[in-house]
Amino acid sequence: MSDTGTQAGTGTAQEGQQTEGEGKEAWDQARAEKTIKAQRESEAAAKREAAEARAELQRIRDEQTKAEADRLKAEEEKLSEAERTAKRLAELEERDKARDAEAAARVARQALKAAAAAAGATYPGDVPKLIDPTAVRFDKEGEPTNADDLVEALKKDRPALFTERKPGSGDGGARGGTPAPRSMDDKIRSMRAH
Repeated sequence: MSDTGTQAGTGTAQEGQQTEGEGKEAWDQARAEKTIKAQRESEAAAKREAAEARAELQRIRDEQTKAEADRLKAEEEKLSEAERTAKRLAELEERDKARDAEAAARVARQALKAAAAAAGATYPGDVPKLIDPTAVRFDKEGEPTNADDLVEALKKDRPALFTERKPGSGDGGARGGTPAPRSMDDKIRSMRAH
């Protein structure tokens, strides 16, 4: 009987251990689920707070932008009519100066091209790129006064850009003393003949 009692007692102890282990496992799972649920709620609350903070920040930025615009508008309204007129006049004068400068540069480039062509420049259109157009001076009527001098100075510095013009007729000398340039074929024939 003692063997049976011992076995029975042992069986009961083992059953108690299994029940206790299952209870601990069930308790740990319940605790884990509770912890996970609390973490999720905490995370959701943090996201809500972050969204509210972003919305508040945007509201503050919008208020600052509006306040700055209102401040500038108030400053503009404070200007008297005379001040607004003076400001507008200054803007128009600045625009006129810019247009005058553009027109002067255009006239200077044209005067330099014409002077370069008269001086025998191989490519007169390139001369304004080599001479600063702001160096051209104008008289009271707006006519350039020193374009020829500037081109002559360039001609002294870079004579290769210019060719010497020889007096003659417009036909290349066919009627006058200088013979017309020969074609390449004529040159080859004359070389073979010699």
